[in-house]
Amino acid sequence: QLIATAEVEVNRSDIVDENNFKIGFNYQWHDVIGTGLFYQFRDTDYSGESSDYVNEVGLSLKFVY
Repeated sequence: QLIATAEVEVNRSDIVDENNFKIGFNYQWHDVIGTGLFYQFRDTDYSGESSDYVNEVGLSLKFVY
């Protein structure tokens, strides 16, 4: 079973403004074993400083019990 997910997270405060965008794909191989792949982009604005961004890629191995 292949599952695709997309997430958007927006955080606002006096110190930092952060936007997170994430897309992922997970595959359930067995009743209890699955694997996944995701990409996440973070855009961060700190108070009084220039904005910064981070690109993340990850793999996961999941056990469902």
